[in-house]
Amino acid sequence: MERARGHVTDLALDAIIPIGGEGTLKAARLLSDAGLPIVGVPKTIDNDIAVTDVTFGFDTAVGVATEALDRLKTTAESHQRVLIVEVMGRHTGWIALHSGYGGGRARHRRARAPRSTSRSWPPRSASGSRRARSSRSSWPPRAPSP
Repeated sequence: MERARGHVTDLALDAIIPIGGEGTLKAARLLSDAGLPIVGVPKTIDNDIAVTDVTFGFDTAVGVATEALDRLKTTAESHQRVLIVEVMGRHTGWIALHSGYGGGRARHRRARAPRSTSRSWPPRSASGSRRARSSRSSWPPRAPSP
């Protein structure tokens, strides 16, 4: 810490700006706790940094995954096949969730999501019977128009 403090003083830096993910910002927090001026910038495809809505890199990762899903969906439909797709994402599964919505997936499952025995597919209707969703369902929900 003293060495880092010496560099900040010698170079007359106003702040250190670390750009990165969980590990980078954890190290930045240690430097900040030691009294060094830190301005952390979250940049990770995982979008798993606390109190951050969207990180740099996440939108690009979702865009690439969604484009791949669009292409795979066309292939699967033309060959009458079911495809299982795995995307990156460490602890949270945000890329899978958002690209699944964007790619118009039929079913979606996050591998690390807690399993619930009270919910099953297809969902029960108000009368209690099971029904399959049509391909023109209202899922994913859309934001209301202004």
